Formats: sequence, structure tokens, C-alpha cells
Amino acid sequence: MTMGGTPYPTIAMPQLYSVLKGGYRMEPPQKCPGEIYDLMVSCWQSKLVLQKNTRAVSDQ
Repeated sequence: MTMGGTPYPTIAMPQLYSVLKGGYRMEPPQKCPGEIYDLMVSCWQSKLVLQKNTRAVSDQ
């Protein structure tokens, strides 16, 4: 998966918040199964009511 790498290596830290706030999300890491990436994306929903909590992630 990410092998401990920085998730957004090409984005400077001062700009990261505004980039994420604008809706950008990282691409799937190499060798990341589609269902795992889908789960990651579901945790990144901007509306808290749409984000999966720990129990929902564990159940999935």
C-alpha cells in the first residue's frame, strides 16, 4: 500500500488544507485493492454524517 510514505508528497503543507477543503483526495496507492480504496474514500466524506465511524469500518 503506501508503505509509510507521505500521502500528499507533491503538495506543500501550507496549501494542503485548502486543497483538501476543495475536494481533492489522493489517488489509490499502488497495489491498493479497489474495495480498500473505496473504504478509504468513504472515510474522507466532507459531511460528518456521511463519514464512516470506526464501528462501520470494522463491520465492513
